[in-house]
Amino acid sequence: MELLQNLGFDKSEDIEVPEWQKEVVRNRIKNTNPEEYLSWEEVENQLKID
Repeated sequence: MELLQNLGFDKSEDIEVPEWQKEVVRNRIKNTNPEEYLSWEEVENQLKID
């Protein structure tokens, strides 16, 4: 929220998310496998360029 405010967006409540998009997110959450998650440290290590 702070980032949005810093970018000049006052209210996120004004953004209406379509139902089809909410359903996509619900399906992704339902079908996730926590064993496949990466920690932020792992992500950072993958992004580092040697």
